[in-house]
Amino acid sequence: MTFLLIVITAILVLYTGYIHKTLMHAIAYLAVMWICSLFVDIYAIKRHAKNDFKVDNPKKETIYFFICFLAGLLFLYIRFIWVIDWQHLKPIIKLGIIPLFIFVFPIALAIIMLLLKYKPTDLGMRLQGLIIVIPIIAISAISNRIVSP
Repeated sequence: MTFLLIVITAILVLYTGYIHKTLMHAIAYLAVMWICSLFVDIYAIKRHAKNDFKVDNPKKETIYFFICFLAGLLFLYIRFIWVIDWQHLKPIIKLGIIPLFIFVFPIALAIIMLLLKYKPTDLGMRLQGLIIVIPIIAISAISNRIVSP
């Protein structure tokens, strides 16, 4: 199933690149993501994680996750899909909607978990494996510079 989803995603990326006349960018993107995934997989095979994620109350934490996920979707819906044009929306309404942005990425969820007495290491924030980020950033930056100068 995972392989099928990866193939479908790759086909959609190539199709979008073809439609927008940026097929070379799409091919470069897929190649870079493949190389970076390969580096991460090789690193994960050689260095195993030292500890597992802690789950104290699965039901409550799942509810928090879905609330944060839905709040993030609400922000994206209002910002990009809503019938009312964002550019012509009253500033006071925009000001009320902007705080939902922290739900788009798991920032709010991390804050909630920290308030529930989880430590950053319990949430997966560790220095272990950070070294693999350097070649991934370098490969992405170099390919971006080559393909889109």
